[in-house]
Amino acid sequence: MVGAAKERYASCMVLEEFTGLNFNRDPQKLDTRMLSETGTTYVRSFIDVLKLKEKFDERSAGGNTTPVLDPSSWQTMKDATDDKKAKMILSLQWDFRTTGSHPPLPGSEEEALLFSFLDRQILDPMAESLTIIVSGNEPFVDTDQSDWLTQSDIGGQPLVIFYARVTKHIDDYLKSQSLRSEVKLFVGAFTQLQFKNMQNNKSVRRLMRFANMAPYVDGIDIHLHVKAMEDMVTALSFGRKFTSKPILVSEYTAVFGARSALAKRLPLGDMFGQKWGLPSTMAEIDYLSCHVFRIGKNCSSLPITAPAEWKDFLATRSWYIDDFLLKSDAVFRRFSVLGATFGALQKVPSSTDLEPTGTPWFLGFVYSPASIGYRENGMPNSNYQYLDDLRQLTKASQM
Repeated sequence: MVGAAKERYASCMVLEEFTGLNFNRDPQKLDTRMLSETGTTYVRSFIDVLKLKEKFDERSAGGNTTPVLDPSSWQTMKDATDDKKAKMILSLQWDFRTTGSHPPLPGSEEEALLFSFLDRQILDPMAESLTIIVSGNEPFVDTDQSDWLTQSDIGGQPLVIFYARVTKHIDDYLKSQSLRSEVKLFVGAFTQLQFKNMQNNKSVRRLMRFANMAPYVDGIDIHLHVKAMEDMVTALSFGRKFTSKPILVSEYTAVFGARSALAKRLPLGDMFGQKWGLPSTMAEIDYLSCHVFRIGKNCSSLPITAPAEWKDFLATRSWYIDDFLLKSDAVFRRFSVLGATFGALQKVPSSTDLEPTGTPWFLGFVYSPASIGYRENGMPNSNYQYLDDLRQLTKASQM
C-alpha cells in the first residue's frame, strides 16, 4: 500500500462493510419504512451546489434572503439521523461543466463567495446531521476537460486545486463547529477507473495522492458503474495502489453491461413471450419502452406491468447479473471497502434513456415503482433480487 501522512481516521474509523440506500438528488423520497424493510442504516444523497447558488443569487438580487435549501426535502432524512435510525452521507456536486463555468481561481473573490455560500446555506443546516461528507460528487464528470490540464499561472490543474481547497475548507468548517470528530471527510467520487485513460490521467492521480497524503482526509469515494464484475476489481485495484485509507462506494450499478445488451435489440424470446402473451421476436428495448414504461404510440393505455412479469423478464435475460449486490459485496470486502450505497428508488426514465443507445439507469434500484407500481400500503414494489440480496447482507452484518 502507498504510505500516507499520519491519518486521523486510523484510530477512529472501522470498516463497517455496510450497504445503504442512495437517493441521489432526491432525499425527500426516503420513506423510513424502507430502513426497517431493508435493514439498512446508511442513506446517501447529493446537493448541486452551483445550481443552489444561482438560485440564491437570483433571490438576493430581488431582496429575498430566505434559505435556498428546501428544509422539507431533507426533513425525513434529518429526523431519521436525529432519532439514530439512520446515518447520512452527503456528497457535494460542483457541476461546472453543465453551467459552462470553471473552478474559481484559488484565493479569488469568486472562491470566497462560493465557500461562504457553502457554509451558510448548506453546511450550517446540514452538518450536524451528517456521518460522512464527500467534498465532490463526480469531479471528472462535472468539470470540463480543459480544467484537468496543468495551468502554469496557478501551478497545477484547476480541478485538483479546487477540490483540494474545498476539502480543506470543509475540514476547517467542521473544526470551527466542533464537528470534526463526528463527521468523516472523503474526497471523490472518482469515476471510470476501470479504463486506462482515467488511470493514466494526471489529475486523477494527483487528486488521489492529495487525498492519501492530507491528514484531514479520511478516505476516497469511488463510483462503480460497470459492464462486468471484473471492472469493479480493476477500478478498486487501481484505487488501492494510491491509498490505504478507507474507500467508500456511494454509487454502483451494472448499467453498462445492460446498455450493451439492449443496444443489440435482442428478442424477448419464446419462454418469456409465450408466458406473458407477447411476441417472442419483440426487441427487449421496445418491450421496456412500450409495455413497461408506456412510452410511444398506442402504449400509454397499457396496464401497469405486474411485479411477477417484471421479475420474470429480468430472470430470463442472459445479460442480467444474478445476485449483483452479493457479488459486489464480495468484491468490496476483498478491497476493504468501508461501505457502499445502492440506488433506492427508480424514477420514470426519459424517452432518450429508452433508445437502444440510451443508458438504462432505471434498472439499478432496490425499488421499482416506475416499472411495477406500489403496494396497498403505499410502499413501492421491490425490484428483482435486489431487496432480497440487501436483506441478506444487512442480516449478515447484524449477526
